[in-house]
Amino acid sequence: MTLFPRRLQNTAISPTLLPKDDYAREIINIIPNTNKAGSGAKRFGVGAKGSEVAGTTIKDGPFEFRKSDGTIQLLVYCANGALKAFDEDAGTYSDVKTGLTTTGTIGSLPFNNKLIFWNGIDRCFSWDGATATDLGEWVEDVLMANPTQVDTNTITLEPEPGRADYANGTQVRVTFETAGAVTGTVASTSGTTTLTINVGGTPFPNPNQTITKVEYFGYPPAFSFMFAEHDMLWGLTPGELRARRFRGNDGMKVYFQAALNNENSWFDYAGDEPTQDVPFINLSNKIKKFDELVAISSLDGNLCFHGRSHLIIYTGNNPLAAGEFVWVKTMPVGTLHQKLVQPFPGDVLFVTPYGARSLRKVFQTEAAEVVADLGSDIDPTIQAKVATLLAGDDEYKKARSFYYDRDGLYGFKLDDEGLLIYLLSEESKGWVTFTGHFADASGFCGTTDGRLLLTRGAQLHAYANGTDADAGEAFSDDDEAIACSWWMPWLQAAGGRWGNRMFEILVEQTASGIITIERFINYNERNVVTTQVEIEAMGAEWDESMFDEPEDPWDGAVTNPVVEDKFLADNFACRLSHADTEGPRSILGIRPIGR
Repeated sequence: MTLFPRRLQNTAISPTLLPKDDYAREIINIIPNTNKAGSGAKRFGVGAKGSEVAGTTIKDGPFEFRKSDGTIQLLVYCANGALKAFDEDAGTYSDVKTGLTTTGTIGSLPFNNKLIFWNGIDRCFSWDGATATDLGEWVEDVLMANPTQVDTNTITLEPEPGRADYANGTQVRVTFETAGAVTGTVASTSGTTTLTINVGGTPFPNPNQTITKVEYFGYPPAFSFMFAEHDMLWGLTPGELRARRFRGNDGMKVYFQAALNNENSWFDYAGDEPTQDVPFINLSNKIKKFDELVAISSLDGNLCFHGRSHLIIYTGNNPLAAGEFVWVKTMPVGTLHQKLVQPFPGDVLFVTPYGARSLRKVFQTEAAEVVADLGSDIDPTIQAKVATLLAGDDEYKKARSFYYDRDGLYGFKLDDEGLLIYLLSEESKGWVTFTGHFADASGFCGTTDGRLLLTRGAQLHAYANGTDADAGEAFSDDDEAIACSWWMPWLQAAGGRWGNRMFEILVEQTASGIITIERFINYNERNVVTTQVEIEAMGAEWDESMFDEPEDPWDGAVTNPVVEDKFLADNFACRLSHADTEGPRSILGIRPIGR
């Protein structure tokens, strides 16, 4: 008898060597049964939420924002460069911000009761549930000297050599001795040693007054990735993330805020040695080859900077103070994409060119690839998908991952063929593959109220496991069949050749349908016999009628379907599959019946 494997899918070991009750060579759209441990259950389907986005498709999202009243707001990023908010009650969309790039890789994170967005090309901005505001602040020019008013729209000053803080269109705020702060927009400038600044209109006082302070409005870089740690935001250099081409020579810089707990405090213009720039550290000399940072994570208070070929670890919490933020180690383990890094309980999961890895194991073993890690069971599968991911920029930008804590699902999307799912539960830990609507979805989000949402085409969907009112509970992807498969390793009968008469499928909970059995013999996958068996829906375990029917007093009993299949072989393997819109369906195992 072969039971549903406890450790799920394994493509790294030959199917002739896999322990039959531990591993399968393939599991598609089947997950460990949370109601009855030990059996494999057909996954839930997905259901549509609201109407489609008009005139475009959804490129990424949904992004979750908790509003001030405690309710959830969902946002999606569309292929026309618009960020839209979804109204769950009306099922409709409204614009939050338009005119965004269509080539950047968008991301978000909560900070200071707002949602911070970046894409590497446009200005980073915050969303408070009602207004989108570009990140930026008034920067006091403490490096200039001798500010002087010339007339009602002109001032002069002696700038720090080499600086260019007053480009046309820049907002300036000049504080006068009597008139106070006056704001204007730079119309033109001239001069070098002494800079003449002309603003639009005539906002400055008449007659001229003494200037006590000059400020200009500065924006932080258009970060390609952002991360929150130590009460501050961190950012990576701007630019478009591409499959094989780096963003430029500054790809190893890490920027951080000059002040804490304020998404707009970036520029260093206070203290004893102000620079009036966004502070940063350059990690290019921590490695011995060219690299580019793509993501940031943290582990046990250490900041981990993910490059395409390296991991660089720092410890400490104040990068502006000498000795309080120091390098720990550099490890030659790369990260494929910023969207393929996910927090794990007490750990971080990320996808390397060689497979899925856990940061703690890499940290402890100094990147020794011979040490088994979380993704070791499916390394060949991931490596095959990596080739597709890196084939071009369009393919590269499809990378996604998510964590759905309610069901312990970690999803990693590297192509449109299948979503790799790592399941973490008390009974089973391992990998399966989701196809159907999960395979070609453009974004995922495990919400804080226990739902799993995904976007596909122009439609927002929800995992139909009963957590979302719109999707309900269903076992189809928008009424499309879900194809399930369990392919067992090669089985060898003890004591010699096996003479088979039939197979009994052990079921525990099931809807009616057809199960297909493909049987292979003698290590020959071309020697296949296909049979089908009808499975009957299980009756109620406790009869709902007042009196049982005399002819069927125990209609809640499970009936295991049996199919005849006669053969003689040294070894054999079976693949069970079913494709329909019915459920639930749970299979405990298969029992060969010999002659």
